[in-house]
This record gives sequence, C-alpha cells and structure tokens, in this order.
Amino acid sequence: MTRTSDIVAKAVNVRLTTLGKTDQELAQFLGVSRRYIVRRNSLETPWSIDELDRVAKFLGMGDGFSLLSFALEIEKAEQKASKSALTAEKAA
Repeated sequence: MTRTSDIVAKAVNVRLTTLGKTDQELAQFLGVSRRYIVRRNSLETPWSIDELDRVAKFLGMGDGFSLLSFALEIEKAEQKASKSALTAEKAA
C-alpha cells in the first residue's frame, strides 16, 4: 500500500510539471530553499498538513483539500491502470 505522503508528493510533482513550474519557483513562493522542496518531492521528507494549503495555492488548486483530492484521483487512476495491465497479462 502506498503511503499518503508518497501520493501527495507525486501529485505535487505532476501538477508542477503540468503547469510548467519548477521546484525553485515553488521554493520562492513558500520562502524556503530549493533543497527543502526537493526533499519533499523526492519522498525524503513528507509534506506537512500545514504546508499543503500554501502549496495548493501556488499550484492553482485553492486549498489543501483540493490537492489531496487530486492526489487521490491520481492514485486511483494508477491502481486502475495497474489492474488492467495485470488482467491483460493474465489473458495473454
């Protein structure tokens, strides 16, 4: 089972990429170092609940709940794709 913090980090990375934004831009917005962001997005250190609202705002998502919802959507889509791949593999 994937940890919630891993799912959130993946969602932040996906959204940054989709928007064409960088770790450095997020770091500047939050007033932290780029290394601080890299540690969180590389799963070295989990994002804190208190940070999620500010991260979500930077990512144009409103609030931390929206970011968590987006993270859950990504996780469900990946689980569905994984199950489909396993089913196709078994059928072959």
